[in-house]
Amino acid sequence: MERFDPYFFMLENEGERTWSNCAAAVEHRTPDFDVAHYQLARGKTFDSPENAYLDWLNVGRRLGLEYAAGRNTCLKIVLKAKDEPELFPQWFKHHSAIVGENNIIILDCGSEDPEYIEMLDGVRSRALVLSYPHYYDRIHSPNSNVEFFRLIEANCKYATILDADEFLIMYEGACLSTGRIASFLQSCEDDVHAGTWLFNQEPPSSTQESRIDWSVPISFDVGQGALRVGLNSGKSIVRSDKLFYVKHLGHNTARNALGLMTDQSVGAFFILHLKSLNPELRRRRLAQHLITRGVLSSGCNRHADVQKILEEKIQEGRLKGAELFYSKLYLAVRDSPAKPGGRGCLLNLEALSGSVCSTAFHDAIAGFDFSAYLATMKRRAAEQL
Repeated sequence: MERFDPYFFMLENEGERTWSNCAAAVEHRTPDFDVAHYQLARGKTFDSPENAYLDWLNVGRRLGLEYAAGRNTCLKIVLKAKDEPELFPQWFKHHSAIVGENNIIILDCGSEDPEYIEMLDGVRSRALVLSYPHYYDRIHSPNSNVEFFRLIEANCKYATILDADEFLIMYEGACLSTGRIASFLQSCEDDVHAGTWLFNQEPPSSTQESRIDWSVPISFDVGQGALRVGLNSGKSIVRSDKLFYVKHLGHNTARNALGLMTDQSVGAFFILHLKSLNPELRRRRLAQHLITRGVLSSGCNRHADVQKILEEKIQEGRLKGAELFYSKLYLAVRDSPAKPGGRGCLLNLEALSGSVCSTAFHDAIAGFDFSAYLATMKRRAAEQL
């Protein structure tokens, strides 16, 4: 049986959090492990605490079992982010309430903002924060990050990767909540769950300090067209033993992940996607994309300067692919966003730690055939082969 425990070794030793230590051959035992509690969850008795720990290390973690009161390894949520001071506090609060801080992995992709770095420093003692050494979108590929995904595979039942503007929720029994996510995943054996994106219709309200006011409900588009786009483009939750098979832990359209989906994979999980933000924040986040891709130099954040540089590079034909895509998105940001269209549903992220029953949401979801559209997605994928 495997005796090495690099995950909890790094989690409980901040000075050892290096990318190479994802595969560290180090024996470690977390003091949080409760033998009696784990035996109850496992349904068997072990002849020694050592053997109980070894069983949890090799079997129980992959089953997502509780190893202490209120602690399990059912779902690992990976955040990939760079300089997200406006979104990170709420993101961390929201998702740590779902899975526990010890199941949050934050991959910092070269942050430079002092405020954001201070925020990361504030959670390092509770969550696993690692510096990601490659271009951030590469993290979605298990084969390009073998040691990291082997670490994930050995330490949870399910895993997903989210951005800072994405908030996972669950729909069950006509209500929305976050509190039942872990227990729901604990009780099922589906290979993949498709998280359907729900796009906000207009920027969230702001405080007097120009921060997002999370106490104010946000309107999300739950129209039929938006649900089709959201199911197609949303993010997957994948069983840890299927991570290398799916080859891409990210959007639902990843071919192998899509192939594993069944009718039970859709309609339960949603991801509130704050795609529409106030113009200043939207431009700053897009500029970070362009800095990461080398289109803009580090520290280039004055709107007039960025606008001039992008317009010149586009006119000269120097941008292609994703560089051109993000540049055009930046230039398309307007100080007065268009009025929202589609069918809206007001949701308060602060209230979703409980159970929120929304008639508008229930009626919209009841009228959408998730299984039929999943079949359409699979047919289109097959036609592209």
